Amino acid sequence: MTNPSAFSARQGTVKQPAYFEGAGLHTGRNTRVAVMPAPAGQGIRFRRTDRWGKGAELQADWRNCVDFPRCTMMKAPNGGKFQTIEHLMAALFALEIDNATVLMDGQEVPIMDGSAAPLIDAIAAAGREEQDAPRQFRKIERPLTVTDDRISLSVEPADRFIIDYTLELPYWGTQNWVGEVTPESFRNDICYARTYGILSVIWPALILGKLRLIPLVRGASLGNALLMYKDRVLNKGGLKSPDEFLRHRIIDLVGDLSLGGGPIIGKVTAFCSNHKHNRALLRAIDAENTAELKAS
Repeated sequence: MTNPSAFSARQGTVKQPAYFEGAGLHTGRNTRVAVMPAPAGQGIRFRRTDRWGKGAELQADWRNCVDFPRCTMMKAPNGGKFQTIEHLMAALFALEIDNATVLMDGQEVPIMDGSAAPLIDAIAAAGREEQDAPRQFRKIERPLTVTDDRISLSVEPADRFIIDYTLELPYWGTQNWVGEVTPESFRNDICYARTYGILSVIWPALILGKLRLIPLVRGASLGNALLMYKDRVLNKGGLKSPDEFLRHRIIDLVGDLSLGGGPIIGKVTAFCSNHKHNRALLRAIDAENTAELKAS
């Protein structure tokens, strides 16, 4: 379809390499990342450059994801992993970078301050180069819904990318955000929101991860995540906005939906969805598109 006015009409890549590094939220290990220019039509590809990664290379696609708690992870056939990629994918959406090769010398994308803002800053400094190819958009033609107990996620036709997200949290009640999501609005209104954890959940997860040798929240700190205890935030300075938790869930949703190809044109309505449900919606969208192709 032709591009909505809020988006660039042509594909884009970075003008020059963009670099950042830091510790991973789950592994706690330092990783250096380089976002490199790529030709039109390539999409986003991840490549491991360290010996433990075994040269793994994967297209950023929900089909390459494997289930892992509290983040989005891709795994190559040779075992090489790319973990916690959702904030980087959201940053690339915000800067309209359609084509890039992401080089990583470790398993996990750095968590930075827990938001997408530092990643956007690093990549924006490299600049965007417009390419001689039209952008691809995924226009939603009919409503689709995925549910899991009380959690739900749906998409319906609209002429823009709209998100209606409702989050319920113990002691914090119900929060809702509705609006059109464009690269500009994401950078201005959403990208600053930090990841968060509930103290009564984080400690058991950390202990369980160590017992099972699973890297879970080993790199978490008050410098890269909001820590909640009942109705309090333990971080100095508190929240950047009253609904920062909710806005961070929108970062995750936008990043995960970016694993389906071009930007969605439709309205996404979410109730407490997580990474698993975000991918389930992409699966439903792709199944619908495949059915349409077979019918034609």
